[in-house]
Amino acid sequence: MRPGEVYELKIPMAPTGWVIPAGHRLRLAISSADFPNLWPTPYRATNRVYRGGAHLSRVVLPVVAKSTVAPPEFLPPPDLRRLVTSSGGLPPIQQVLYDQITNVVTVLNRTGGGTTVLDEQFGSVTGQSEFRCSASADNPAQASIVGTHKIGFRREDGVIEVTAESTIRST
Repeated sequence: MRPGEVYELKIPMAPTGWVIPAGHRLRLAISSADFPNLWPTPYRATNRVYRGGAHLSRVVLPVVAKSTVAPPEFLPPPDLRRLVTSSGGLPPIQQVLYDQITNVVTVLNRTGGGTTVLDEQFGSVTGQSEFRCSASADNPAQASIVGTHKIGFRREDGVIEVTAESTIRST
């Protein structure tokens, strides 16, 4: 794509279904990246949405007629016996840090840390994941994800512990 040139983009939406009550609104968010879900472009980007003139922007949503079929009725679920119990651990964390000096945004995430005891003498499982994702608004090519993931299995016949560290950096 060349800067300053207008392009028509047809972006398919993933299949989904919602009933939107009359009077409600939809929000449309447009961005140049979806970090950390997708790796950011190494170049700064500017998005423009034209709302009039020769280049009208629009969102076309399919409309399905209201069903005349009654919704299904389900029996209540059967009583289930508890197979696992969980305890302890650190509370989950998800923080977004914005460094105003370096213009870097960092997402910190931590989950797990507790112990799950399996029923019928199957042992216990522990697990914890932590990762840090950073991206620079001034230099989008300098993005990184660093994470540590730990899982442990304890049974009467032994212990298995696995620790994995991952690092992805771009330049």
